[in-house]
Amino acid sequence: GKYISKLKIGYEELLRNRPVQISSNDDLIDFESNASVIRIITPDFFDDLESFYPTILSNIKKKKRYEYVYPNIESLKIKGDRLIERLIKDTSMKDIKLFIAMKPFSDFPITNEIVIYEEKNSNRLMGFLELRNSANDSDTINIALSEGDVNLYYGFFKKEFQ
Repeated sequence: GKYISKLKIGYEELLRNRPVQISSNDDLIDFESNASVIRIITPDFFDDLESFYPTILSNIKKKKRYEYVYPNIESLKIKGDRLIERLIKDTSMKDIKLFIAMKPFSDFPITNEIVIYEEKNSNRLMGFLELRNSANDSDTINIALSEGDVNLYYGFFKKEFQ
């Protein structure tokens, strides 16, 4: 509905020619380690099951919150379930769903991962769009979202996970 059309507009704005801040996955791992809430729009759970998994595991043990939105495709539901099962096994936490929420989304307009980091103590929001050329982390760059785009995606998550 209303949010999808706004998300599409925000995504198109992001891709227009403007100065950009580019960050590596290592930078994002640092940001994620310092965030209290991590909100992810993912087309594939690729990084979450691979290079970011140790950070996710550490954050879940510290009872930080993750919220995921992903395309409503059965293979992705299986990947999301696999991530939760792996976290339960590695943390022995039975109440893990208090700290990780997943929501399939039917009208999914985005094919790249978008991450919003919320720092609890400073109420600071940061967001990034991931561009990946291959399954190799070295072929990944992350472009900082504008403040307006971050607030748009933040509003989307607040609506979906209230």
